[in-house]
Amino acid sequence: MIKMNSGKPYLMAHAGGKKHGKENSVKSVRSCGKYKPDILELDLRKSKDGVLFCYHGFPDFPVFFMAYFLRFLKFGTIKKYLKVNTLREVLDAVNWKAIVFLDIKQTNITGEEIDGICSKYKMEFWLAFYKFRYFDLLKEDLEDSYKYIYNFGFMNFRRGFKKVKRNGLDAMKVFSWQCSEKNMKMLKDTKSAYTVQPMFTSRKKMKKLIKKYGSLWIALDDMSKPEKLLRTR
Repeated sequence: MIKMNSGKPYLMAHAGGKKHGKENSVKSVRSCGKYKPDILELDLRKSKDGVLFCYHGFPDFPVFFMAYFLRFLKFGTIKKYLKVNTLREVLDAVNWKAIVFLDIKQTNITGEEIDGICSKYKMEFWLAFYKFRYFDLLKEDLEDSYKYIYNFGFMNFRRGFKKVKRNGLDAMKVFSWQCSEKNMKMLKDTKSAYTVQPMFTSRKKMKKLIKKYGSLWIALDDMSKPEKLLRTR
């Protein structure tokens, strides 16, 4: 389980420092690295020929619709048109002590493939996933050598909480509208790590919630402006 300091959330560089250069790129990581964010969030994908690379999605297009088809292209083609970097290249650019949060976008990426790269680096890795069936496969390959986070909130807080505990996840996300006294007390009493999900929530309200209940991390696009909380991701 991840230990949580509710009074001092981790600062997460969203998409590898999105406002510091092309998101998920070596350039953005080197630039945001000057601020030494606690967590570096990277969006992980795999090409047709098995190369793990970092990329979130197409600007001005629905991410999950367009970016889905990258898995059918070889890495050389993807790199030519999108100028992406491999996971190894991005990790080589991290020159400070950071937790690397891998937002895994494809369920055909195996734990062995992740470990084949990440085990070479002296960093703490958190693996974020969207499907529990995929989590079972990751856990089978990697056991407890990584931290695991379900990368979305649960519509039913209590059921989600029980599922997190039953599966032994290290942290969970809580939607802002679920931050009731009763729910947050349950998390506190069980010493559960959580982060407040800012979906459909204003920065003003997010700041109030984080001040009152804490949050495992705060996602930022621009590390030079930590007051600029993300509103939708």
